[in-house]
Amino acid sequence: GPGGITWLITGGESGARVRPYQAGWAAEIIEQAREAGIAPFVKQLGTVAARAMGLRGKADEPAAWPAALRVQEFPLARRLLATRYKRYLAVV
Repeated sequence: GPGGITWLITGGESGARVRPYQAGWAAEIIEQAREAGIAPFVKQLGTVAARAMGLRGKADEPAAWPAALRVQEFPLARRLLATRYKRYLAVV
């Protein structure tokens, strides 16, 4: 929020010894970031989530993700939306 964190980047790990990451966690993180006025950015879902969703690799191509997780906002764009288009922000 104001004067603090402006950008939250999240994503699952890829590689041989990855730690768990679930697509549902990304959805929760997106919601919490938006509520706090922070721009959320989902980098990749990672190997674990990709396998759970039937995808190959690290799921770094947003077009293959559920629509609700295709979130790659940037701080400046978020701030502009908040000031100029506040009434539409809930649907972004």
